[in-house]
Amino acid sequence: REVVGCLMYLMVATRPDIAYAVGVLSRQVSNPTQRSWTQAKRVLKYLLYTKHLGLRITRCRTPDFTPSAYVDADWGRDSDTARSTTGCVLFLGNAPIIWASRMQKCVALSSTESEYIALSECVKEVLWVTRLLADLGLNCPKISIFEDNAGCIKLAKNPVFHKRTKHINIRYHFVREHVSDGSIELTWVPTSEMIADALTKPLAQPAFEGKRRRLLNMM
Repeated sequence: REVVGCLMYLMVATRPDIAYAVGVLSRQVSNPTQRSWTQAKRVLKYLLYTKHLGLRITRCRTPDFTPSAYVDADWGRDSDTARSTTGCVLFLGNAPIIWASRMQKCVALSSTESEYIALSECVKEVLWVTRLLADLGLNCPKISIFEDNAGCIKLAKNPVFHKRTKHINIRYHFVREHVSDGSIELTWVPTSEMIADALTKPLAQPAFEGKRRRLLNMM
C-alpha cells in the first residue's frame, strides 16, 4: 500500500507515463500477491532508469491557447471483470494538465461502446477546464477531442437510437449535445498517433517511448 501510494503521488504530480501501471497496481492493494509485489518493483526499476524524465511545462509554441484532448479505451482489458480501461489526457498549449487511466464502471458490449463511455468521461474533464478558463477570462468556443474509433465518432454525431446502442445508459449521451452545439469537435486520428493509448494498456517499447515523449512534453 505504501509503495502504491508513493507511485500514485508521483503519477499525479509529474509522471503520467506510469498512470496505467499505477492503476493496475491500485486494484490489487486489498489482496496483494507475490506477483503484485514483483509488478510494483518493476515500476520502481523503470523509474530508477528514467529518473531524468519528468513533466515539462514550456512556453506555448503557437499563439493558440485552446485546450485539446486525446481519449482512448481498451475494450475488456480486465480479465476478472471484463471491464474496459479508459485513458484520457488534456493539453493546454503543449503541456498535459489532466490525465487519467481508470477502469470503467460498467461492462461494455463492444469496442465502440467502451470508447463512447471513455469519451463521455473525457468531455466532463474538458467542460470543467473550459469553465475554469472562462473564470480566468479565457474563452474557448470549441475544443478538439481526438479519437481513434470511427464508430464512436459516428455514434456521438448521430442522434438516432438504434438496436445496437439503445442499451447504453442515457448519462453517456450528453456528449451528443455538446457535439451538436459546436462546443466539442471530434477528430479522428490513427491509433499510432493516439497519445492516450499509453494510458489504457501495455505497449511495445518503441510505441510506448514515442507516446511518452508527447505525454511528458518532450517533443
